[in-house]
Amino acid sequence: MRRRQALQAGGVVLLMGLSELAWGASIVAVRVWPAPDYSRVTIESDGALTARQTFVANPPRLAVDIDGIEMNPALRELVAKVKADDPFISGIR
Repeated sequence: MRRRQALQAGGVVLLMGLSELAWGASIVAVRVWPAPDYSRVTIESDGALTARQTFVANPPRLAVDIDGIEMNPALRELVAKVKADDPFISGIR
């Protein structure tokens, strides 16, 4: 009986660990540095992020998708930090 309980407990721990890995990283802070020649966006997380960038032709733009994160207060701050007249960042969603 003890062995079965130990295996069940180990399975639960493994599944919980896998769900944490599947959930992904949390965003800790975001920063925006507008400059005359460029704008820099920094996203700080508590784990590794997986991102994909795609150039879209019409209208011409660079889209960056970050996998495994949800909108949280730190990301909402990022939307507010980008100025409407920024020549390099047209929007964040």
